[in-house]
Amino acid sequence: MVPEREAPSVFRLWIHRIAVVFHSTLATAAALGFLLFLLLQDIWNALPDITTPQALSAEQSIAILDRKGNELYRIVQEEDRTTLERDEIPAHMRHAIIAIEDKRFYERPCIDVRALGRALRTNWINDAPSQGASTITQQLVRTAILSPEKTILRKVRELMLACQLEHMRSKDDILDLYLNWISFGQNIYGVEQASKRFFGIPAAELSVAQAAVLASLPQRPTHFSPYGPNTHTTVSEDLRQKIRSGTLKYAADIPPEEVTTGLLGTKTRITKQPFLLRGRANIVLGKMEEQSFISREERAKAEKDLLQLRFAPDRDTIAAPHFVFWIRKQLAELLEGNASLTSSGLKVHTTLDPLLQQLAEESVAAFYPSIRQKYGAKNLALIAVDLQTNEIVAYVGNWNFFDERDEGKIDMVQIPRQPGSSFKPFVYAAAFQNGYTPDSYVRDEPIHIGKYKPRNYEGGYFGRMKMRDALVRSRNIPAIKAFYWGGEEEAVLDIASALGITAPRERKLQEDKSFQYGWPLALGSAEVPLVQMAQGYATLAREGVFLPLLSIRSIRDGSGNELHTPERTSSRVISPQIARDLTSILSDVRARPEGYWRDATTLSGTDAAVKTGTSSTCTVMTREGKCLALSANDTWVIGYTPEMLVAVWAGNADNTPLFGEADGLTVVVPLWRAFFEAMHAKRPPFLREFDFE
Repeated sequence: MVPEREAPSVFRLWIHRIAVVFHSTLATAAALGFLLFLLLQDIWNALPDITTPQALSAEQSIAILDRKGNELYRIVQEEDRTTLERDEIPAHMRHAIIAIEDKRFYERPCIDVRALGRALRTNWINDAPSQGASTITQQLVRTAILSPEKTILRKVRELMLACQLEHMRSKDDILDLYLNWISFGQNIYGVEQASKRFFGIPAAELSVAQAAVLASLPQRPTHFSPYGPNTHTTVSEDLRQKIRSGTLKYAADIPPEEVTTGLLGTKTRITKQPFLLRGRANIVLGKMEEQSFISREERAKAEKDLLQLRFAPDRDTIAAPHFVFWIRKQLAELLEGNASLTSSGLKVHTTLDPLLQQLAEESVAAFYPSIRQKYGAKNLALIAVDLQTNEIVAYVGNWNFFDERDEGKIDMVQIPRQPGSSFKPFVYAAAFQNGYTPDSYVRDEPIHIGKYKPRNYEGGYFGRMKMRDALVRSRNIPAIKAFYWGGEEEAVLDIASALGITAPRERKLQEDKSFQYGWPLALGSAEVPLVQMAQGYATLAREGVFLPLLSIRSIRDGSGNELHTPERTSSRVISPQIARDLTSILSDVRARPEGYWRDATTLSGTDAAVKTGTSSTCTVMTREGKCLALSANDTWVIGYTPEMLVAVWAGNADNTPLFGEADGLTVVVPLWRAFFEAMHAKRPPFLREFDFE
């Protein structure tokens, strides 16, 4: 007989069931853990490589500077940034960021468990407004490597990279990177550019109050923007009425939901007692004191400074705009094929002199209204060249870059226009090269060239006269004869090109082979940019030695390494005697007509070689093609002392004729003279006389 099996007890049955559930749970947990491990491994393997030096290399803007190091303009890619070294960032700026963003920065591990738990409790359990738990390192990773999207995957990647970065770098290095990387709004990145944009000073000069303001921005740069609606803390209209009426008696009774915290605090009075509605910058200062970064006295002073704080104007500043955009064009050519340099914090040191640029702009602005009213010239341009170095020291491409109506953005220094009589010295240079001299005689008399009957600008004829006097008085007939004596068109184009006036030759090469300037070339019919006229006259002033005009002195990278220096070679293109003869003629005060002409073109206390020019257009023509009336189109003056050359043009970019008695002498010479006088008042000339020996 087989004995019956004893029935399992209830206890054993429960133990069995618990064991099954436990093993199942354990197996499930193991499987999930393994899957999680595989997932994290995949995430880890897909992380960006941050071990290379380029991984955290911040894109920097290109700074265009004048010769004194003042910033003219910044060429911004997507992020306007200038990277600083650690010793260039004041300690209180570092402390302010730590105080408000990550107070346990130096003590905590790579993941701040306390902050993470607090954020979870606030955001999920208490269902309160979102509170962040990102450390400085996590913010850096998110800004420099990842994206701002709010997903669990991104957060996991952020934590992994933050831990990897803290393993690789010291906390001080990470803080340096953060201060150079972080956004302050309006595509402003890094503490240096934020300091310059908001306060107009480098970061090294920041006060404690200013540092607190900057530290307030990274979390909500748009909301706390110094130029936005939340610059100061505000209250609801209902609360404002309660404060005004005295209904609200105690500050502690202010409902937080009726206060919109701004960047800066707002002073008010509650029951006639002064009270400060704190802004975020005040909160930063409070945390700095709590964490012993500043004393109570330092906080009190900074709080007082906040009440008097002023921000720099909210605008993109650009000094010498036409010059700056010309420099940009040159940069594009110099850096072509090397795209990495365009984001490496280049500093482009130009030749522009800030004082002379200011005087040039002021002179143009002062004369523009009367020039426009009297003569109808809507556009003006001026360029000044230091003849000792051939560096461009002042450059005004138009009277107002921001004048949309009258095409102010067009850079008339670079636009070819007919130079009129200001081209004549190059025609005489060709004649002198063929053996003629300033004392050679030429007859100023009626002539016929085919069907044409050229005439002098002022009419009449002077008969037999020296070439010196003919050029000083800008007689057309002698200039046409000098054109033929000098070898005609090709000879004149050759010498003009050698001196630096290449536009006429380039234009001819682009045209049909039958294209000829002919004898009108002697009267300045070939279009030339003002910058090339300045180059040609500078070559004469340098006694026939050509040296390219210079606008960029050097280009350095963000570390100060020199990447480009101009390679200029000088060459003699005409004999020194011819150049001296032309300078002697153009500076011969006694040969100039008496009265206004002589007075306007003579500078006090220094020699000046001067030539004006006027191009004309026919405004009344018969059916047969005969011109009955001419009006000025372009007015010029180019003049130089032993030290400085200044060239001025006035006219209309749209080629509208001028009116009144418009010519180079009446329109632009007064401006040219005023600029020289203003310059000499600030910087008296050292060299005052031309040396003709």
